Amino acid sequence: MNNFTQLHLHSSYSLNTGTIKIDHLIDFAKKNKISSLVVTDFINIFSAVKFYQKCIKASIKPIIGCEIPLINNENVKPDNIVLLCQNINGYHNLNKILSIIHTTRSSNLGADLDLIEKYNSNLICLSGGRNGICGINSLNKSTEETKNILEKFSRIFSNRFYLEIDRTERQNEVYYHNKSLTLADQLNIPVVATNDVLFLSDSDYEANEVKVAINQKTKLDERANQVEYSPNQYYKSEKEMTSLFHDIPTSIENISEIVKRCNFKFPSSTKFPLLG
Repeated sequence: MNNFTQLHLHSSYSLNTGTIKIDHLIDFAKKNKISSLVVTDFINIFSAVKFYQKCIKASIKPIIGCEIPLINNENVKPDNIVLLCQNINGYHNLNKILSIIHTTRSSNLGADLDLIEKYNSNLICLSGGRNGICGINSLNKSTEETKNILEKFSRIFSNRFYLEIDRTERQNEVYYHNKSLTLADQLNIPVVATNDVLFLSDSDYEANEVKVAINQKTKLDERANQVEYSPNQYYKSEKEMTSLFHDIPTSIENISEIVKRCNFKFPSSTKFPLLG
């Protein structure tokens, strides 16, 4: 076993996408000798307790995180970031961010920069990949605008901010990746490879499409030409990811670095509900 894992993953607990059941994820990790697992569901950590307990029982290191949209005043899809808990204090801060989002922003779910800045400690931030702060939306912004937001996050998450890149063969991917890599080099921001994982196997792609269609209240056949998701968003192995990012080896090396930096544990006094 080693420190390779997928750092950006939606389970079936995500409200918008993702079909991975926690039990299946644990079984998959054991079968493939994966020593650590990460769950970053969309605007929730509903799976946290079950995920943590199941991981500990299976001798797998659990890393709890969340994907969070950023509120903006522009008429574009919100940019997302991914937050990973380094320890119990980071978990408490993530809880505070989510609590404020869900109790005060029912009409526009997301966090503003002030909220992120107030509760950033003990959290590692990934830039969000395709839907993140240097993703698809950055093609509609000036390079200077994108650079400014990256500089802000690099300052807020001092030595805890990584520019996230994924290669899933989705529309315009090459263009925003080139922009991301150029800015990462200019701003000296470390790059990390992810796969925006929504399912364990590429054969589960259709099941995810059904979930998305239900969530968006559309017919499945109306999504035939959609460009949001790809069959490539499965749990790729270390070998597959190393091959995919052979030209950026540090993006794979930084996965291990992030895993080492996240050491979340619930206090021994924590009382958990009985889970099957």
